[in-house]
Parts: sequence; C-alpha cells; structure tokens
Amino acid sequence: MNTLQWWVLRSATSITAAAIPLCAGVQDDKPVVMDKVIVKEAKTHTVFMGADIEVMLGKDLYPVRGVVGSSWVVNVNGEERVVSTKEAPLGLKITPNLKLTDVSATIVGYKKERAYSFDNDPSVRLTRGLDQAASTNADLLANSNDA
Repeated sequence: MNTLQWWVLRSATSITAAAIPLCAGVQDDKPVVMDKVIVKEAKTHTVFMGADIEVMLGKDLYPVRGVVGSSWVVNVNGEERVVSTKEAPLGLKITPNLKLTDVSATIVGYKKERAYSFDNDPSVRLTRGLDQAASTNADLLANSNDA
C-alpha cells in the first residue's frame, strides 16, 4: 500500500458521516422513518470519503497519480513527472468526495493512547533541561563573582 492509498484510507468515513453536513441546520423537519430493508446478498463495494489531490505546476493543475517518498507523481502531457516537495513550496488543491471501491480494510481492536506521559514528553524534557542548565549557569556566575 503506497502513501496515497494509506492517506485516502485514513481519511475514510462512513456514508452517514458524509451525509450529516447535508442536513445540518435543518431544525423544523420531522424525523424520516424508513421501512425495514432485508439484504439478501453480501456487500460487494464500499463507499468512503476520499479526496482528489492536484498539484499546481506553473498555472496548471495536474492530478496526483502516486507518491514516491516525499514527492508527488503527476501526469504532465502523457509523461509521468516526479514533483519534489523539498525544492520549493507547492500549490495543492484537495477536493473531498465520495469514492466507491470493491476492496476495503477493517481495523479491529484499535484504541487511542497517549504517545508520551507529560513527564516523558520530549519537549517537556528539553524545556526542563534548558531551565536546569540556565539555573546552573547563574549559580556558577554568582560563585565566580563572589570569589
């Protein structure tokens, strides 16, 4: 699975979540009651929220066909071109839309945990170390002035 596929899969949401903004702000409507539906066949496709990504080169937008490392792969006049993100800032156009696929992935047993406790967070440890170094430096300067 390449990075673009992972990004699209990560941004996937259910069709219900995609439909919620459509009815946001409607307050006076009565709830919709639907008849029960019995599905006799297994699902063959999955609908998810994805995105179309385009890279701006010059004044034109080119759809992204893939990702190689930190570079975008675009099709320019029938020729694949690798556009590096390290050379200069790029203009991107990201258009969210519903996608339909015949393959899907299910993630089970997923739980959210903090990566670091507050005391072990690298930025907190760095800040404490710098504070301690500054305090030690001030003590040494005071001792040298007293001598």
